[in-house]
Amino acid sequence: MSPTSAPRFARPSPICALRWRRGGGARTADVFKLTVLIVDHTMERLVIFGEELARAFGPGMKPACTLIPVPCLALEGMLFEVEALAAVSP
Repeated sequence: MSPTSAPRFARPSPICALRWRRGGGARTADVFKLTVLIVDHTMERLVIFGEELARAFGPGMKPACTLIPVPCLALEGMLFEVEALAAVSP
């Protein structure tokens, strides 16, 4: 599916990041920074990401977020890439 034909992005971007970091013992509240790559960034895609961010983090404060528009990602059809950084006590 190409970026122009996708009516919605695949939901897992922020959710997958949360599942991955939970393996290290972190909680959603421990995430302090997101870096988000969006293919061919538009306001529509930003709204979609914002909805998924709200779904992943709930109604409270969200982590700092850097958005980087890119022409493409590693795999064809990928439209989002999210890096989540969390801090946990040893």
